[in-house]
Amino acid sequence: MILYETESDVDVHLEQGDSESEEDSDEDDAGNSLYFVSFHVAPGAEIPEASNLPDQDADSGPVHVSADTPNWQEAPTDPKNFPFSKNNELLVPIPGNNEPVDYFHMIFDDDILKLMENETNQYAEEIFCSEGTTEKSRVTRCKSVTCDKMLKFIALVLHTGAIKMNRLQDYWKIHPLYNMKYFSAFMSHDRFLLILRRLHFARNPGHGENSTDRLHKIRPVLNFFNNKMAQLYYPGKELSLDESMVLWRGRLVFRQYIKKQAPQNKYGIKLYMLTEPSGIIIKSQVYTGALHDGGGKGHTTRVVWWNITRCDI
Repeated sequence: MILYETESDVDVHLEQGDSESEEDSDEDDAGNSLYFVSFHVAPGAEIPEASNLPDQDADSGPVHVSADTPNWQEAPTDPKNFPFSKNNELLVPIPGNNEPVDYFHMIFDDDILKLMENETNQYAEEIFCSEGTTEKSRVTRCKSVTCDKMLKFIALVLHTGAIKMNRLQDYWKIHPLYNMKYFSAFMSHDRFLLILRRLHFARNPGHGENSTDRLHKIRPVLNFFNNKMAQLYYPGKELSLDESMVLWRGRLVFRQYIKKQAPQNKYGIKLYMLTEPSGIIIKSQVYTGALHDGGGKGHTTRVVWWNITRCDI
């Protein structure tokens, strides 16, 4: 027996007839002889016949059939494989003896060292001529920084990342528990602090000048690194656009806050880096806020486009 109740909802009640065998009648007494099938039909659609209903066991419950259910088919999932027309290679001859320090000098060449030397010395003169400087001030005893001294300073800074101390002055302690002669052999503690205090990469805006670039103090270094990598190395086929966080809890207008991170890692500076699976960084970009460097609508698209198009990839 089939019952049609409304236009949109049709309840089909199929009542199983008397079984010819005695075993079937026992199952009917158990309450499994009657089951219901309900389905929905869109307005104007043809109502299916009872003979076209899907097969179902008596104890499996109601079946819901939609007359406008799409006919799902498997589609090919293989993405288009774009041909890689260039070679993953070093664009310059292998430096020196193929040692790690030789590759370091390929990036930190004389140009960037000379830039750091000039800007640091220029900033030292500004501090020396400022009104707050007294005769007993430490800055009055400082000497001009040379490229050789700047290179040693960078080496010591990198070494502090390999050996962690609670305080910066601990690297120059002569206590038996510390006694790291490596640092004091190349530079005194006061000399190191003076260079660290005066370290500069770009001149400060003059009176009446207002730079709209939030990264104007380090912009020359960022541009130098991105351009240098484009000159030295051509990346491979597989690239990754990674988002990294540099921990920073100081005052900064574009400091980021990530709620899902651990408490000690919630604040920092966000970086976008185009990298290879080997870990080589091809290009990097600092996120300075929604209104700067590709923020706002289509932010992800702009970041990807910026990293790809400016690397000649």
